[in-house]
Amino acid sequence: MSLIPSIESIYHVGHVVADARGAAERWARTAGVGPFFLFEDFEFVEPVYRGQRLGPKVTLAFGFSGDFCLELIEQQDDVDSIYREAPPGPHHVGIMAADVEGRIATFRVQGIDVVFRGGFSFGGECAYLDTRASLGCLLEIVSRHPVLEEMVGTMRAAHASWDRRDVFASLGP
Repeated sequence: MSLIPSIESIYHVGHVVADARGAAERWARTAGVGPFFLFEDFEFVEPVYRGQRLGPKVTLAFGFSGDFCLELIEQQDDVDSIYREAPPGPHHVGIMAADVEGRIATFRVQGIDVVFRGGFSFGGECAYLDTRASLGCLLEIVSRHPVLEEMVGTMRAAHASWDRRDVFASLGP
């Protein structure tokens, strides 16, 4: 088997949970991850799941611990999705890439397929690759987009100055 070129740094790990708010509170109180930023009623733009135009409505919660980001995902509806394929718990690792399509191509050569792809309302996109046979979880490739990079930077900085009083924070005013 040939080696895949460096996949850049893993910047987040995604966990599927039944209750994003409750899980965020537990991660903050137990492990010091936070503050968490909630994105409720999140829907992907033009989602494609296993060849079908299908995407879940989710609540996402992102919190940092140093440079590590934890993403908590609560699916709000009953549609088939990548988040329903496995039991709650660790789900994927995420990387950013300037060229999502090019990065996907490096994995396709290895026989690794895309199982979900969707865009973000602010621009950019993500693709989940089925790396469960080799990594034990999915791999999410997220486009390196200026809005996303700014949000990640804001959340990382919030952790550095977090006083541990409030579990949740906001990106906006």
